[in-house]
Amino acid sequence: MKKILAFVLTIVMLLGCTSFAFATEEMSDEFKAILNEDGKLELKVIKPESEYGDEVYFALDRLCMEHGGLIFTDVSSDYKTATLELFETMESHTVEIEYVYDESTKEAVAELMADFPDNKDFYVKDMEIINYWLNCAGDEEQKYGLDNFSSELKSYLNFTNFRFSIDDRSGGDDPFLTIRTGIAAVYSGDTIYYTDSDLTVKAEHVIYVSDDTVTDKDSLMAAAQERIDAYAGEGKVEVSYGGQGIYEMFINDYDTTIAQIEADIAEEEAKPAQEQDVLKLMELRNELGNYQNYKTYFIEQYTNEDGEYYYYHKAEGGYWFKAAVGEKEYSFFVVKDSDGMYEPTYKSADFGTDVEISSDDSSIPLDTLVSVDKLTEGDEYEAIISKLGVEENETFDIKLFSNIVNKFITKLENGKFQVKIPVKDALKNKTIIAYYIDENGKVVEYEDIDDDDSTVTFETDHFSIYTLAESAEGSTEETTQTGDAANAAVWCMMMAVAVCGTFYVLSRVKKVNA
Repeated sequence: MKKILAFVLTIVMLLGCTSFAFATEEMSDEFKAILNEDGKLELKVIKPESEYGDEVYFALDRLCMEHGGLIFTDVSSDYKTATLELFETMESHTVEIEYVYDESTKEAVAELMADFPDNKDFYVKDMEIINYWLNCAGDEEQKYGLDNFSSELKSYLNFTNFRFSIDDRSGGDDPFLTIRTGIAAVYSGDTIYYTDSDLTVKAEHVIYVSDDTVTDKDSLMAAAQERIDAYAGEGKVEVSYGGQGIYEMFINDYDTTIAQIEADIAEEEAKPAQEQDVLKLMELRNELGNYQNYKTYFIEQYTNEDGEYYYYHKAEGGYWFKAAVGEKEYSFFVVKDSDGMYEPTYKSADFGTDVEISSDDSSIPLDTLVSVDKLTEGDEYEAIISKLGVEENETFDIKLFSNIVNKFITKLENGKFQVKIPVKDALKNKTIIAYYIDENGKVVEYEDIDDDDSTVTFETDHFSIYTLAESAEGSTEETTQTGDAANAAVWCMMMAVAVCGTFYVLSRVKKVNA
């Protein structure tokens, strides 16, 4: 009887070890390191208000990925506790969850996402795909971030600095189609404020050209190159001819691969039975079945009007082309449709301060988000205010960060950022200047180029700390004029030079006549 009981207990332990293993009061230092000082599990996510709680599961998934060897085995129905386990030691504890988030941000995201559609695919289109390719540094980077290159998707967040993130549980990288599908979350910083259980973003590798483009490979290729150069600049992307017959290309590739696998199987089966590699044969037969299924699926999706690949029929003349970006090469085809031609404008707005940044410069990765800190104290702030000699002011530390290139965008080589900052009541109806102190301690002034008393708009090629204050009378510091004001200043200077030149010539003529 004792042997039977011992056997049963052993089986129970093996089948349900996560429920029994080391669920003790004793907690290791390794486990404690996961928790905060109060012994709670700190999750940067809103507390669920429905029975589904997708946000919590998404946050716990992320936590387990960050801490290798950690898994969660249970979450209470009220989402107050979670059971975590260290996989190697099977140490398991149920801990209280502490939710860390900002209530006003939660309300803002909820309002923005109230009309978010279900079962809708979002697209990265035309020059957006060029911007994406230009900023993909490697294969690993290409797997992430496609969602934040879609202006269609970001428009639901009103281009604020909230960020979409798809966990890419499925998708594909076909020659003419990039797809990312999975659970999506909306972040503010590193805190989750919204989740969608199934979000798909697609990039159809199509470049649109004018309706009147001639339908031959050279004309189509030249038109595509011209459009890309106009957007990205010459020398950034090199277009070359790929071939004709997209359907035939896919079928030939499938047939070639299938024939090679069949030959490998035949070669292995030709060996004496005792010499055959059984595992290799299993793998080859599975691979053969997969490619046969891929071919069948492609044919169905290409011929069906609702199919995923039906849009391949749009390829003008059946031609396809290659786009070389550095050492990488991508495939695309051309469609004649003037209405489809789209050049994105970069824009991002900070939720907390309503500071807006925009630019036509294509060198800015479209996933770049603005972050703004409003300064009201500190040594740096005091030094700036002392240098400017102002009292009533608003001072902002403005930064731009791109996830796909993993760096701050601090300066543009050739383009300009347009910065739009709301003006507080105390500064309204006054002549407001945006001040910046450069690395040499020199004060640079940026004049307001809009006619709206509630905002100050100026142009700059870099980001740092900017201060809004009333224009100082008689300032002798450098003033950077932008927009129409700058053009007027240049025109006046040219007129002055011309007048001076005229007087000089007349005076020389008088001297000669004398």
